Amino acid sequence: MILACLALLLLAGLWRPLPRHGTDASVERTDSALFGAVIQRVGEGVPYYSAMGTELRARGYPSASIFNWRQPTLFVGMAVAPLLVRIILIALVIWVIAGTVGLLSQARSDVLLLAVTAQAGAATTALTALGVVLPETGAGICLAVSTLAYARGQVCIGAGLALAGLFVRELLVPYVAVCVYLAVRHHRRRELVIWGLGLGAWSAFFAIHVSAAMHAMQPGDLAHPSWVQFGGLRFVLATIGFGGWLYIMPPWVAAVACVLLVSCAWSPTKAAHVKGAVAVYLAFFAIVGQPFNQGWGLLTASTWAIAYGLGVQGLLTLIRQAR
Repeated sequence: MILACLALLLLAGLWRPLPRHGTDASVERTDSALFGAVIQRVGEGVPYYSAMGTELRARGYPSASIFNWRQPTLFVGMAVAPLLVRIILIALVIWVIAGTVGLLSQARSDVLLLAVTAQAGAATTALTALGVVLPETGAGICLAVSTLAYARGQVCIGAGLALAGLFVRELLVPYVAVCVYLAVRHHRRRELVIWGLGLGAWSAFFAIHVSAAMHAMQPGDLAHPSWVQFGGLRFVLATIGFGGWLYIMPPWVAAVACVLLVSCAWSPTKAAHVKGAVAVYLAFFAIVGQPFNQGWGLLTASTWAIAYGLGVQGLLTLIRQAR
């Protein structure tokens, strides 16, 4: 029955193929150009919120929507210490590739090869000139390394990395909810203390950020429609197809990848945080996100690369049990 449902999911994904990614990359270039211009202005001494407000209005972004005012962490870091930020990002990319190899070292060679190849694609995207200025990229690498740290039993490191990513992009909130739930379920008091202190600090930081952004808004600024759009499977496939090598592949490959993501729940590998992240973001993207927010797939690309390997394991387990 589970295999039949997965087959129906595959057919649903193949029924209405999405437009091929890469035929028009203007949205990606515009976002990268926006953030690059903000970083340049901040580097020249312009206050962050003045720089962001100026660029948002000049490029026609709805500057009356608070979530279009990104948290300043990445941009200020890139303006003040760009080399250090790049070194940290490279170190995290190496960590996530090595962690993927370690997690699946006992798996079949083809499973390991699939996960590492997918991970290399996500890493390539993260280290490009366009990807490095996108908050989703840095936060997504933190997300993936956090899941791997949890899989190795390094709960404090996992929580710390998730919090670091949260300060870069608030889209890590769904994953943080999974982490807190698992910490409560397994009675990990030390981890819960870390979460209490970290979330308290981030809440204060985000409140200050919201206040500063609202103060920088001007009468007549454009407002943004609600992000709750219930895009369903179509938007989920769009985010899957935006990450790593899938960006340059035919759209139907995203439907196959989606089946692997769902199948990872039946993998025998113990990686609760990887599986939890996959589940929560598949549900989140099915509900939240405008059609042009497919770039959110960069946030999950590295974590989903791990899950592709787990998904093959899950499919093999289901087929073996069915037999």
